[in-house]
Amino acid sequence: MEITKSSYGVVLKEKNYLLFMIANLISRFGDSVDAIAFGFMVFKLTGSASLMALLFGVNAVPTMIFQPFAGALVDRFNKKKVIVCCDLGRGLIVGGIAILFMTGLLSVPVVFIATFINSTFESFRSPAGGAIIPLILSKENYTYGMSLSSTSSRIVEIVGLAVAGAIVGILGVSGGILIDSSSFFICGLIMCLLKPVGDIKNKVDISFKSYKDDLKSGFKYLMKSKLLLNLILFTPLVNMLLVPINTLGIVYVSNSLKLGPEVYSIIQISLIVGIGLGSFVFPKVSEKVKGIKIFIVSGVLIGIPYASYYFIPGTTCVEIILVPVGIIFGLGAGLIMMQLNVLAMQKIEKEYMARVFGIMGALAMSAMPLGSVIVGGLCLVLSTTQIFLVVGILTVLLFLSQVFNKNIRSL
Repeated sequence: MEITKSSYGVVLKEKNYLLFMIANLISRFGDSVDAIAFGFMVFKLTGSASLMALLFGVNAVPTMIFQPFAGALVDRFNKKKVIVCCDLGRGLIVGGIAILFMTGLLSVPVVFIATFINSTFESFRSPAGGAIIPLILSKENYTYGMSLSSTSSRIVEIVGLAVAGAIVGILGVSGGILIDSSSFFICGLIMCLLKPVGDIKNKVDISFKSYKDDLKSGFKYLMKSKLLLNLILFTPLVNMLLVPINTLGIVYVSNSLKLGPEVYSIIQISLIVGIGLGSFVFPKVSEKVKGIKIFIVSGVLIGIPYASYYFIPGTTCVEIILVPVGIIFGLGAGLIMMQLNVLAMQKIEKEYMARVFGIMGALAMSAMPLGSVIVGGLCLVLSTTQIFLVVGILTVLLFLSQVFNKNIRSL
């Protein structure tokens, strides 16, 4: 039997996965526009930076609390229907916010409630989205398929951020949010066209006991594989390492570099370009380089640029220097995120996919507020540049030390 070698061209012939990817890219574009529009809306509504920070925390709560349990439930339901229902639900919530803001009826409590509900939909949608991939994409195409999806997502994200200002300027804040709402509806309708192989078709009766047993078996399954457990734990750790650059980027540009918001945009776009590049080259790199080497090098590629931000203030041509530094940083982040996601997809059995992805998502999200608290504490004793230097050095040491981790060495 002839085995077809995987490639981006082969992945594009998988119609189900292509539809899935297009739908998600449309939603991603809407999210990129909404990231600008929603921020302006909340600030106009509240006039408070602290309330905006609190809203960020509220957005993370449902994922942290519900996603492990949502994963166990999703395993017993039709994945396609869960995705469609969640997309349409999110479209209604976001559209409702836009209309209320347009009519002057939106209040702060309503924004908090709507954000919580919207994030709850995402808590179910995320594990369902991960669990449906083996049902619409051949196993031999996982690496190239996920790489293509991730790279395309970064490109769409850059385009969305680039045009968001113009969209909000022309259509207003409500118009920008309505675009996000429309993207959810379009995404849900495209998902209706999917024909997953092996998805649950019949209605499944679920009792508290069966649900509890499913959840328990998911944790047991995860604990049995030390490699898988290591990979799952590294996902929130990588997210936590990225918290300082995400939360202190504006402070770094304003206080350390003494420059304006356009320089912050340079840093962000450079990081996104690097992540997209890392996602794109990962399949070819993984074919030629052993997994443990990719793992360690990825961490070093994150750590060295991180530490180098300490030395940039006061140098000439700062804007030019920031571009390659950001791209290398993003390259490392893109490689490690792709490796963790692909390995998880390859190692997790189909029947446990939603449960493990639910646990993985909750852990990844919990790293954000925890990382923010740690960074907040460090800000009391260190400058922004010193924090970047310390985190960069620790990142390099952490990943180099994995050569002594026998589970990671087996990659």
